Amino acid sequence: MLIWNMRRKPLAKTNEWVGLSLEQRIGWLEVARLYRGTQLHSQERQNGIYHMDATNIEDSSSFYCAIGEAINGPGGYYGFNLDSLSDCFCGGFGAIAPFRIVLQNVDHEWCSNEGYFQQLKEVLADGNVTLVFS
Repeated sequence: MLIWNMRRKPLAKTNEWVGLSLEQRIGWLEVARLYRGTQLHSQERQNGIYHMDATNIEDSSSFYCAIGEAINGPGGYYGFNLDSLSDCFCGGFGAIAPFRIVLQNVDHEWCSNEGYFQQLKEVLADGNVTLVFS
């Protein structure tokens, strides 16, 4: 209910998910996905450049919160796991591959999680999405 109450009105600022627990961030992503379905004005954009602030990325759930906002604005949705991220590349979620993500303020400790981050980079590359570290 906390997450639904936070999302009762359109969000005006990013990073409102910061400070939520892992379980709450997962709920945030689910609400973002469901809320996204009510938005009829989604703009599909190919070859875009999206700047993603990685300051608050500490795990996969925070990555998906951040990428959703980078592409679709405050509280935006762009996947919740590797499979759904790959699905988003095909359209209907704000950005169509190919596009570029400029990752700013990267915590190299999170990126050193060889298993997940390596899989993430492979999914991005397979989906024709370029990841640039800034």
